[in-house]
Amino acid sequence: MQFDLSKKTALVGGATDGIGKSCAFLLAQTGANVILLARNQSKAEETLRLLPCNHFQKHQFLIADQSNSESIEQLVLPEIDILINNSGGPPGGAITDATPEA
Repeated sequence: MQFDLSKKTALVGGATDGIGKSCAFLLAQTGANVILLARNQSKAEETLRLLPCNHFQKHQFLIADQSNSESIEQLVLPEIDILINNSGGPPGGAITDATPEA
């Protein structure tokens, strides 16, 4: 099955590692303009350089910490068609050991 996401804009959280990075690559391969949302600027810049642009997309990145509401509130976002609401998440372990701070 082929998807054509040309002229669509996707915001991908946690986009420099793991699931978020994989989602960003798949969205770019299908033609979407991808906005990487990450905490680490150097990792965001490197991921941005690696994204495919075979559909003449304009990818970009934003730096913010999703666990900090002030950081997120300061973002200025364009119109978004696709949202991948992903983050690094809490450390692994039993749910009974989880704390709100994690």
